[in-house]
Amino acid sequence: MKDVLSGMLVMVALWQYTRAAESVRHRSAHYIAATLAFALAMLAKPSAMMAPVLAFAIDYWLIRRPLREVLRYLAPWCVLAIACAINARIAQPGTGVTRRDLGQALHRRDRWRSTCISSSGHST
Repeated sequence: MKDVLSGMLVMVALWQYTRAAESVRHRSAHYIAATLAFALAMLAKPSAMMAPVLAFAIDYWLIRRPLREVLRYLAPWCVLAIACAINARIAQPGTGVTRRDLGQALHRRDRWRSTCISSSGHST
């Protein structure tokens, strides 16, 4: 359920962000709504912190606003995303992938691959 909620809030944030970028009237109201939706999306699921990357792509390449203006608009979103990332790292300190984990995964993959090749009778 949190995936759907976070996804919907990211979509609302991007919609309001594009409205703020394109409109002259009510620009600040759209921007505040976009920022609020983005913050709520990150509260629902921290992976929503990638929304500023999507907003940058939409704003810079599709709406074609100047880079300085895009960065000025996205700076508060980046601050919120960094705060969310720090909070997630503090709350879940042992979630990184170690070299040992990677080595075990590659070993399992190689064993599976050799089992598949030997059972099919083909060699590479």
